[in-house]
Amino acid sequence: MPAGSKRIIEDNDGGEESLIISTVLSRSLYSGNSGFKEVYRKELLEHLKTDPLLQDLHDAEMADTSRLNAPAIIADYPYLGSCSHLCDIGGGLGSFLYAVLCHYDFKMKGTNFDLPDVIDNSK
Repeated sequence: MPAGSKRIIEDNDGGEESLIISTVLSRSLYSGNSGFKEVYRKELLEHLKTDPLLQDLHDAEMADTSRLNAPAIIADYPYLGSCSHLCDIGGGLGSFLYAVLCHYDFKMKGTNFDLPDVIDNSK
């Protein structure tokens, strides 16, 4: 189980926050507005900047998700192997890009592109 999911399950006592989040998620799906911002009064990335532990958990969760999904994505997009240079926009810590480069034995160049704070956290 990815670290972030484990934390949510272990910290979730089924109480009020869980109800609020499920209600906000439903509204967000219909409105297109940020449910996270509605609950926390700031966007996710702003919120993560205030809590280094939460930032680390988020980064690890995103990296885990990328690693888990990479084999299926690579299988669904075989033409990736014909690329000479692959750029992952919003690539986070670079886990997906690394998986693609490994799969194709580093026969292409790779660029991981993300926000400056995300790149700084990946070092």
